[in-house]
Amino acid sequence: MATDYQEYFKNRALNDINITPLVDVTMVILIIFILIAPLMEQGITVRLPDTSARQMAQKEAVTVSISPDKKIYLGNSAVTIPELEERLKVLQEGTNDLPVILRADKQLPYELVVRVLDTIQKAGITKLGLATKVERVTDK
Repeated sequence: MATDYQEYFKNRALNDINITPLVDVTMVILIIFILIAPLMEQGITVRLPDTSARQMAQKEAVTVSISPDKKIYLGNSAVTIPELEERLKVLQEGTNDLPVILRADKQLPYELVVRVLDTIQKAGITKLGLATKVERVTDK
């Protein structure tokens, strides 16, 4: 009789699944995404000028960045000024009011920033924002 009982449990399918390892792996992946998500937002490092204005709301804006070494980026890809105009025109075709945010290092020559602003305007962009770092105001 004992052999029939052992044989029954030996051939029986396993109905219990241990989900503890699954939860552990899921939590680790969630933590990794939480840590990496802020790094994916900004690809080019620039030192923004300070301002006391509020942060403007963004809705799928295209970011144009000018790095401290005077390279121009559309999103995360480097472009020249003529390429910037052409690519902005292509992006503008899909929508009438494409918002563009310009992020420029505060130590850059004013002339370069104005040339990029002019190029953005030539591409037909009417909604343009300048990225700044909000200054912390302390009450005394």
